[in-house]
Amino acid sequence: MKTYFLLACCLLLALTYPTPSFAQNTAAANSPSIVVVRLYDDGSQIRLVVTRSPGQNEVLKFNGGSSDRSLTKTSEGYYQVFARLYGEGYALQSTFGASANSNDSYTTMLFVKARQ
Repeated sequence: MKTYFLLACCLLLALTYPTPSFAQNTAAANSPSIVVVRLYDDGSQIRLVVTRSPGQNEVLKFNGGSSDRSLTKTSEGYYQVFARLYGEGYALQSTFGASANSNDSYTTMLFVKARQ
């Protein structure tokens, strides 16, 4: 009788214990949708890389410089990218930067889609 009871408990435990694939699918469904934006500015050119997932990248280039025209064109380029992300429901979560030398700068921005 104890053997049948032990067997029934093991069977019940096996049926109610989540499988790894179920746990992975649940985690993926609950994970937030993110976009990483990487910005490189060397003073003469600005490159913006928008990554939605590995292998899904968009590269944008703007002329750099400190003239009003250059600054306006660059600002308009940023505006288009950020307005599109905000329009898709993404919000800026964090930023961090680095500099290789006095002329180059890197900025990384993490956008997270708001949960509904």
